[in-house]
Formats: sequence, structure tokens, C-alpha cells
Amino acid sequence: MKQTNSIISNLLEISIKALWAPPLVFILHSLAARRYGHEPYVDPIIHFAGGAAVAWLFWQSACCLRRYLGNPPVLRLALLAFGMATLTAVGWEFMEYGLSVSKGYAENWDLLNSLRDLVLGMGGAALVLGIATRGRLKDRSL
Repeated sequence: MKQTNSIISNLLEISIKALWAPPLVFILHSLAARRYGHEPYVDPIIHFAGGAAVAWLFWQSACCLRRYLGNPPVLRLALLAFGMATLTAVGWEFMEYGLSVSKGYAENWDLLNSLRDLVLGMGGAALVLGIATRGRLKDRSL
């Protein structure tokens, strides 16, 4: 019973600290795209912000669940969060491609646009993780 309460409290802590970030990016995208259009400005900014948001979510999740992961050093937690954010970006681009194909817009799909989106998402993730771990990468504690 005590471990269940601990897991629930960790999930609640993750929700409070980080679960707000990805939905905020969706809301900002919706508002900005309506006002300024999707390309050429809103889409790159949102992919960068999305990479930062999911990296923050995975970073906070890893920090909250650290003891279940074997108390790894900060660098490993940062690499885990970066890898998960990158995997999320790749999955997102596959989803975008799949939607383009299923709706008959495959000729509008652009490989360079997808690669740009991946690099921007990874850049956002790297920035937020760099800020979150500044000067502590060799530390075993947060």
C-alpha cells in the first residue's frame, strides 16, 4: 500500500511540475496559427517549443522517478530525457506523414520540412536540458 501511495504521489508531482508544458504548446500553436498562418514562422517555433516541452516533461519525470531508475547521475537522466524527446519528435513526424498520406496530401509532404522540424525539436530539447542541468552534469544528486 505504501509503495502505491509513493507512485501516486510521484505521478501527481510530475503532473504539477511538467505535464502542463505539452498542452500549452498545442494551445499556443492553435492561437498563433489562426492569427499568423502555419508556415513559415509558426511551425518552426512550435516544433522548437514542442521539443523543449517534451524534454521538460521527460526530465521532470526522470527526476521524480529517479529512485526507481537506480539513482543514475544527472548526465544519464539528461540523456534519457533527450532521447525520449527525440523519439517523440520522430514519432510526431511519422504521424504527420501518415496523416498526409491518408488524406491524399502525400505530394505536399516535404522531407526537408520534416528534417527541419526534427532538428528544431532536438534543439529545443537540448536548450531546456542544458538550462535544467547547468553545471550539475557530474553530480549524482539534483
